[in-house]
Amino acid sequence: YACGGGFPRNFFITPDDQFVLVANQHSNNLVQYKIDANSGALTKLKEFSDIPGALCIKMR
Repeated sequence: YACGGGFPRNFFITPDDQFVLVANQHSNNLVQYKIDANSGALTKLKEFSDIPGALCIKMR
């Protein structure tokens, strides 16, 4: 799958297995995808840009 940016540095799958977030270091963005429960296919939902040095995703 395409990562939605340049140089994917980190990803996070939500505890409910419904979404994955990808941090792209060189394009300074974070992309949210929906995970299809049956096939595992990803659908791009949102892109958050202007996140300098997007390196790591930490959820609380």
